[in-house]
Amino acid sequence: MRPPLIDALERVLGAARRDIPLVPAARTRSALPDSVERLFLLGYQMRGTPDEALFATVAKAALVSARYGILARVESAPIRYGSRQVVTGRPWEEGKEIQVRVTGRDAHVSVSIYDLTTRTLVFGAKYVGSSDEAPGAHPTAEDSLGAPPPSPVRVDPGVRTGRIPGPGEDPALLGFPEPPTVARAAEASFLLMARDLPGAPAPPPTSPAAEKK
Repeated sequence: MRPPLIDALERVLGAARRDIPLVPAARTRSALPDSVERLFLLGYQMRGTPDEALFATVAKAALVSARYGILARVESAPIRYGSRQVVTGRPWEEGKEIQVRVTGRDAHVSVSIYDLTTRTLVFGAKYVGSSDEAPGAHPTAEDSLGAPPPSPVRVDPGVRTGRIPGPGEDPALLGFPEPPTVARAAEASFLLMARDLPGAPAPPPTSPAAEKK
């Protein structure tokens, strides 16, 4: 994976599963020749399975500090466009409902976990994580006073609300924000993986009152 994706995986797994000792990828990478690392990751990215000879070298270096190794790759990260109804103004004010344009990204991620002593696959799964970008969607210092109104965007005159960009059209000229990064969308996939790993805490019990709703 690329550095932003590695950072996202380590950040999410470290926060969601504090019971699992996490060895940063940088520690293993520092023990490998650059050529081995590049060829190993390139082969995995292209085929979805590690090269046996290179994997033996990587596993030997990683076994110094870890028993298991995680390999993950983004198989696709399509962008989608849509709209969302939001209410402007603060809670104590009378706001109005407006429609804002939303740009989303879905990260289709495959995850494989290997026992480095035998180089056998012990866990494998695929996940789809999503993230949306909309004007005014990010937290600000004003959040304690209520969400600020959506930021203005430049839109071509005559563009109707809710229109989806067609082939060759510039989404920015239709009022759509830049899409979230692949790493941000993948965070949701990594969180699902963390919850699937053995030993994950059980979800809180549902109260009888909630079950009746």
